[in-house]
Amino acid sequence: MGVVQAEDLKPDFLEILPGIIPEFIEEISRRYSGDIIAGGLVRKKEQVFAALKAGAKAIPTSCKDLWKIL
Repeated sequence: MGVVQAEDLKPDFLEILPGIIPEFIEEISRRYSGDIIAGGLVRKKEQVFAALKAGAKAIPTSCKDLWKIL
Protein backbone atom coordinates (compact mmCIF):
# COMPACT_ATOMS: atom_id res chain seq x y z
CA MET A 1 0.00 0.00 0.00
CA GLY A 2 1.36 3.40 -0.93
CA VAL A 3 1.21 6.53 1.19
CA VAL A 4 -1.47 8.09 -1.04
CA GLN A 5 -3.62 4.96 -0.75
CA ALA A 6 -3.10 4.89 3.00
CA GLU A 7 -4.25 8.48 3.35
CA ASP A 8 -7.37 7.67 1.31
CA LEU A 9 -8.20 4.42 3.14
CA LYS A 10 -7.25 5.64 6.65
CA PRO A 11 -6.05 2.30 8.10
CA ASP A 12 -5.50 2.01 11.86
CA PHE A 13 -1.77 1.81 11.22
CA LEU A 14 0.77 1.46 8.43
CA GLU A 15 3.53 -1.13 8.79
CA ILE A 16 6.89 -0.40 7.22
CA LEU A 17 9.22 -3.29 6.43
CA PRO A 18 12.05 -3.62 7.19
CA GLY A 19 11.93 -1.56 10.34
CA ILE A 20 15.68 -0.95 10.51
CA ILE A 21 15.80 1.96 8.06
CA PRO A 22 15.13 5.12 10.10
CA GLU A 23 15.48 7.42 7.09
CA PHE A 24 12.63 5.63 5.33
CA ILE A 25 10.47 5.63 8.47
CA GLU A 26 11.06 9.36 8.85
CA GLU A 27 10.16 10.04 5.22
CA ILE A 28 6.91 8.08 5.47
CA SER A 29 5.99 9.67 8.82
CA ARG A 30 6.29 13.12 7.21
CA ARG A 31 3.90 12.08 4.42
CA TYR A 32 1.45 9.89 6.38
CA SER A 33 -0.62 11.25 9.26
CA GLY A 34 -1.52 7.90 10.87
CA ASP A 35 0.46 5.63 13.18
CA ILE A 36 3.44 3.72 11.83
CA ILE A 37 4.71 0.30 12.90
CA ALA A 38 8.31 -0.53 12.00
CA GLY A 39 8.66 -4.30 11.70
CA GLY A 40 11.16 -6.72 10.33
CA LEU A 41 14.84 -7.38 11.06
CA VAL A 42 14.85 -5.39 14.33
CA ARG A 43 17.35 -7.16 16.58
CA LYS A 44 19.18 -4.45 18.53
CA LYS A 45 18.15 -1.91 21.14
CA GLU A 46 19.69 0.88 19.05
CA GLN A 47 17.45 -0.08 16.11
CA VAL A 48 14.34 0.17 18.32
CA PHE A 49 15.27 3.64 19.52
CA ALA A 50 16.19 4.80 16.01
CA ALA A 51 12.82 3.63 14.65
CA LEU A 52 10.94 5.36 17.48
CA LYS A 53 12.92 8.57 16.99
CA ALA A 54 12.12 8.43 13.26
CA GLY A 55 8.38 8.32 13.95
CA ALA A 56 7.36 4.71 14.55
CA LYS A 57 4.80 4.14 17.30
CA ALA A 58 5.51 0.41 17.72
CA ILE A 59 8.20 -2.09 16.79
CA PRO A 60 7.28 -5.79 16.69
CA THR A 61 10.22 -8.18 17.09
CA SER A 62 10.80 -11.83 17.86
CA CYS A 63 13.92 -10.91 19.84
CA LYS A 64 12.76 -11.48 23.43
CA ASP A 65 15.58 -9.34 24.86
CA LEU A 66 13.90 -6.27 23.30
CA TRP A 67 10.37 -6.89 24.54
CA LYS A 68 10.75 -4.92 27.77
CA ILE A 69 13.42 -2.31 27.08
CA LEU A 70 11.12 0.67 27.53
